[in-house]
Amino acid sequence: MNLENGARTKPAAAPFSEIGDSPTFSADGKKLYFSLMVDGKENIHVVERINGTWSTPTALPDAVNSLKVHWTMSLTSNGELYFSGRELEKSDSTINDIYCAEQVNGQFTRVTKLDELVNSPSREFCPFIKRDGSYLIFARTASFTDRPNLFVSFRSIDGSWGTPVELPSSVNTYGSELCPWVSDDDKYLFFTRNNQIYWVDAKVIESVRPK
Repeated sequence: MNLENGARTKPAAAPFSEIGDSPTFSADGKKLYFSLMVDGKENIHVVERINGTWSTPTALPDAVNSLKVHWTMSLTSNGELYFSGRELEKSDSTINDIYCAEQVNGQFTRVTKLDELVNSPSREFCPFIKRDGSYLIFARTASFTDRPNLFVSFRSIDGSWGTPVELPSSVNTYGSELCPWVSDDDKYLFFTRNNQIYWVDAKVIESVRPK
């Protein structure tokens, strides 16, 4: 959909894919990343907008897509891609971890699993990274059948991730909270609860920052 005369147009299928999922834009809005089912497996693809036209989808390198990628992803301003997944040999498991893919010479060739403070024995997925990389919001649940809640981990000056903190009751309920996303002006935190979209003032994130 587009924004025209202060109102949104009706949603329409993207010209490059009618079966894609979990789209996220690069910081400059020129690239769109999304997941696409390929032979029964989710892979991350990218399209680029050139002279007003979207390119043909291109799969990211095997460094990313050799993992069993799961659902949503998010990017920093410098192009780091955060996503959840698991190693293929653990594909029968329901435990996902969060990974970071760094670009080297414009290609995602370096993929790192975040440390054990973020990736607990529980299930972590649906990551949202702030554009400047200063905090990471994600969903966590003890098992595949438990209802997920949203947590935030703040990044230290040395680049390490802090102990994740559960967001307060204005966000987390007995429902299933997923798919966090903060507006680029840092004013609103969007998320889903039981398949409905909600928003709260993004100040709720700073309210749980450790003193």
